Amino acid sequence: MSTKPYFSAPDMFLLQLPVSAPHVAMQPFESGSGTTDEKLCFYNGVLIGLVHEQASAEYWLVSLLPKLDQRRAYPWPSSEAFGEALAACLQTSLTWELRCEKDAD
Repeated sequence: MSTKPYFSAPDMFLLQLPVSAPHVAMQPFESGSGTTDEKLCFYNGVLIGLVHEQASAEYWLVSLLPKLDQRRAYPWPSSEAFGEALAACLQTSLTWELRCEKDAD
């Protein structure tokens, strides 16, 4: 897709998202060496993050795109596509929590 669009990121950029969020898909990452244990989070086919864990039976904890390892061959969307997908994802879910910290301990 495009080149990796993020040159800097906050220390923490996490989204707690309901497992039943519409148009959200969790898929394992397929590297050149095969399927990895990484689970990627997509909204309408656009990569928005990496699943850290299932925070509870109802929620996923997702590290958002700017925090992902820039050296990985993920299907990187443009900054604009990521922003649009994230905004749409948040608008379609009734419950979510977004955590962004510049200087997290």
